[in-house]
Amino acid sequence: MPEPLRGLGVSPGVGAGPVFRVAAPPALPEQQPTVDDAAGEARRATEALEQVGAELEARAATATATAAEVLGAQAMIARDPTLAETVAGK
Repeated sequence: MPEPLRGLGVSPGVGAGPVFRVAAPPALPEQQPTVDDAAGEARRATEALEQVGAELEARAATATATAAEVLGAQAMIARDPTLAETVAGK
């Protein structure tokens, strides 16, 4: 008999079908780095989001059809002002 799986559903109802298990999440490091310059870290993080957005847009420009749409949407997410504000702790 198959092994029953339990977990949190993302929508109401019951589902049946094949299951594809993903790998276990990676373990976090024992030592968490300390942050001495929170404003600098926030600035670097928001700069990284902008760089990712630019890279995704460049890739979208050379992709075709659906791939271009997906990459464009991901670029918009990376450049979302609310995301940047959240990262910056505002």
